[in-house]
Amino acid sequence: MPSFPLVSIVIPAFNCQETLEATLKSLSAQTYPNVEIVCVNDGSTDRTGDVLDAALAEMPNLHIVETQNQGAYMARETGIRHATGSFIGFCDSDDTMEATMVERMMERALSDHADMVVTAFRSIHPDGSESTSMDGFPLPPLAANEDSGWLCVINTALWNKLFSKELIEKRTVLSEPPRVMEDALFLFSLFP
Repeated sequence: MPSFPLVSIVIPAFNCQETLEATLKSLSAQTYPNVEIVCVNDGSTDRTGDVLDAALAEMPNLHIVETQNQGAYMARETGIRHATGSFIGFCDSDDTMEATMVERMMERALSDHADMVVTAFRSIHPDGSESTSMDGFPLPPLAANEDSGWLCVINTALWNKLFSKELIEKRTVLSEPPRVMEDALFLFSLFP
């Protein structure tokens, strides 16, 4: 039987009672067999905690961390400290993942010995229309060096990427966390 490295998915959650249940359901439906979900309740004042408590009964792989509100950047940092996986991904509390997303990304991470895997994504707009992004991104592995030029074509969101824990541990941690553009700043901290 093949070994499946543990993948930790970190969710920063703040006042997301309306969307969190769908997010958690999409994560519990993942076809990859070894996923832990670390949800950081970042000082929510709505029913986010109730949604998490209800989900805990159905999801033995869900770990809830309670913090005072510090913003998404610090919630992710807290989640990383609690994550035990060999690979770490992120999901915002209003996002959902296709059921095969983690499985397909891990296939690439393992076959290519990659520290970061990026996938295309679909946005569903408030009017019900849809659009895709990065669906024309090249399939072969790309080297992360100053000559490759690949940085200019990768979006700065974290929720369509999977990182090796080794890469995450080498990142630059900001002493004063941002409250805006936190995805981009986190991603840029990995590139050096």
